[in-house]
Amino acid sequence: MPERAQFTAPYTISSTFLNKIKSAVDDALKNKLHVINMHHHDSLYARPDELKPMFLAQWKQIASFLKPIQTAFYLKC
Repeated sequence: MPERAQFTAPYTISSTFLNKIKSAVDDALKNKLHVINMHHHDSLYARPDELKPMFLAQWKQIASFLKPIQTAFYLKC
């Protein structure tokens, strides 16, 4: 997953991957889907206390990046 985000603080998500997320959100909204979920994060479920800072940092980045269209959907953590 290093091509998507850093594994150390501040856990920066790559601009390429943020744009991929934006594209997926745009497609979802076109199809009247309004809930965005972070899934396939098995390592988080296995080590929640250890990975909580990364999870929260990534959600903050995603929310900030998508802020211009934020009223059109819900983020589900």
